[in-house]
Amino acid sequence: MSISVWDLFKYLYKWKIFIVIVTIAAFFMATVYVDRSQTYSSKVIIQYDDACISQGKTLDGKTFDVNEIKSPRVILNVLNDLGYKNKKIESVRENITVSAITPKTVENLKSAKEKLGEEYSFFPKTFMITYKGNSSFESTRDILSSLVANYFKYYSETYLYLATLNEVDYNVNKKNFDYIEQAEQIEDNLKQTITALSSYSKDSMGYRSPTTGLTFSDLLKDFERINEYSMPKIFSKIFEGQVTKDEAILIDRYRERLESNMRDMANSAYKAEVAKDRMDSYLNANLNLFNPDEENGGENPDSVSIMQGVEHDDSNAVDEQTTYDNLITGYANDSISANNKKIDMEYCQSIIDKFKLEKSPDINYEEYEAEVKDEIEAVLVSLEELYKKANINISDYNEYIPAFHIKKLSGVSYFENMSGSVLKLIAIIGGFGMSCVAAIVYEIMKKYALYSKENDDNDDADDNEQKSDDKTKAESLA
Repeated sequence: MSISVWDLFKYLYKWKIFIVIVTIAAFFMATVYVDRSQTYSSKVIIQYDDACISQGKTLDGKTFDVNEIKSPRVILNVLNDLGYKNKKIESVRENITVSAITPKTVENLKSAKEKLGEEYSFFPKTFMITYKGNSSFESTRDILSSLVANYFKYYSETYLYLATLNEVDYNVNKKNFDYIEQAEQIEDNLKQTITALSSYSKDSMGYRSPTTGLTFSDLLKDFERINEYSMPKIFSKIFEGQVTKDEAILIDRYRERLESNMRDMANSAYKAEVAKDRMDSYLNANLNLFNPDEENGGENPDSVSIMQGVEHDDSNAVDEQTTYDNLITGYANDSISANNKKIDMEYCQSIIDKFKLEKSPDINYEEYEAEVKDEIEAVLVSLEELYKKANINISDYNEYIPAFHIKKLSGVSYFENMSGSVLKLIAIIGGFGMSCVAAIVYEIMKKYALYSKENDDNDDADDNEQKSDDKTKAESLA
């Protein structure tokens, strides 16, 4: 039995439908398996721009640890943001991988140093963050994206100075405060806000919010306008019209405040005096610590020799305050506090004196009170709108600040953990090959069976012919 190549092609053509069906079935089965078993991972590359990271330190001088990106605090915020209440922190954490990206030149330098027996330390500042997720590429991508966003926020809150503002109590005019007290609270908050905005205006280098379109300088002008024009007008009307809800209660409050300031001033003045006495004692005790005349046997101090060319090593210098420095600081702070209390005492006394005066019958006090109410209300409404804009600017600026310290070098991408296309290709090739082999083997076995049957028939015919010949010979001999 012989089989040619042409016979093989004939067998394949004969079973072409079977081969196609098996190949399609293999592809379908592979597709179902991939769809059921496929999982996704996502990755992103981040880079720190602070020079201290290249020294293995954070901005506050502590040891840098990039694994803070998968700290429980960060992951908890991620789960809260995405609404995964039933997902455990550890299940996310164990699937996060942080790997440093080291330049090839650094690796070569390190190898060369190690061959020479020298130590070489390198602290990377570029890292790849990988998250191995589940069967949903959207969920996998969103978790890593939220992880990076929350880590940037965590990094900013932990290591960076973020802008903040103290807002006014917009309901201060509806509480149990007299008009002068309402105006004082508003003015105090205004001054704090103006101080903060002045600082941000200098430090932000003209930053303009993409949401409001305003700079900190623009906001500063609006707050200064209220502080310089609206507030003095309110104070003027309060004093001129002796506007108060209850004169007796107001005078009692400011008398208590005056007495409290008096006690605080006396206490601060005493502490400042004690500090001054200690400074004088400390100075007198150190006057003779170094006397050039005694060091040179009573000779002229000009004869003291000066050593030339001596270099001072500052490598081990320690930045610390001496006892005298602490005394000076304490003295200054207590003196300033005493002076501030004295100023507030004088202010309280002026209010007491003003509101104790007998009211003039020529002044319409009700009209003054109505105007004060309206103007305080107008200022609070204006401030509420201003603070909304200011807080948006602050929020935008705080999101902008980290870009100078840490940034993404790539977008958040996802990829398949199982190569579905390769698996499907293998299934197609395998299904096609196995069906072809099966078809050829079947045809060969079929041909072989036919060939064997024909040989058996020929052998039977030969046996019968031989028997017939033998019978004929036997008969002839008989």
